[in-house]
Amino acid sequence: QCTEALKGIKFSSAAVVGFALKASQCPWAKQYQGFGYLIPPSEGQDILGTLMESLTFPAAQPEGIIRVTCMIGKAELLSQPDDQLIVLAAEQALQRHLGLCFRTGQSAVGVPFSMLWTAVIVQRQCIPQYSLGHKKRVNLLKRVVEAPLPQLTLAGQSYFGVGVNDAIRISREAVDELKDKWKKP
Repeated sequence: QCTEALKGIKFSSAAVVGFALKASQCPWAKQYQGFGYLIPPSEGQDILGTLMESLTFPAAQPEGIIRVTCMIGKAELLSQPDDQLIVLAAEQALQRHLGLCFRTGQSAVGVPFSMLWTAVIVQRQCIPQYSLGHKKRVNLLKRVVEAPLPQLTLAGQSYFGVGVNDAIRISREAVDELKDKWKKP
């Protein structure tokens, strides 16, 4: 029962492409400055979204260093053996969305920049996909696991929640639930 329920949870892959740019100021327009942005799959873009670390965590970078990260989920790109194709897709997306021309080192708002480094990390099968029947599978797993092993519980992105905040919340709830279950009278 457990094996079939676990096999029913599908996962997708993603790549993270980090850029460090040298620039005197943020090289994209003020109306685009913020935490970042997500792009719905229905838009057909190569990237899932962008994080603007230098704007979110300004004290974490030295002055004159701009950090931005693209997340890529397009299977055709992730299946390529060459990370440079992934970097190229991220660069093209940043040019399209933020006006950063990596070829010339100029931004659409006239701020020159140069690339200091890029880093690509491809994570295979890392994002659980909550398909139809997911809640039913998870409830079955909980019953099957907790009946013979009441000291064990399920927690994590494969079963519940989306993102780091949910992972932290769910972990705390699981610990509290186990503490309550095993509290001495």
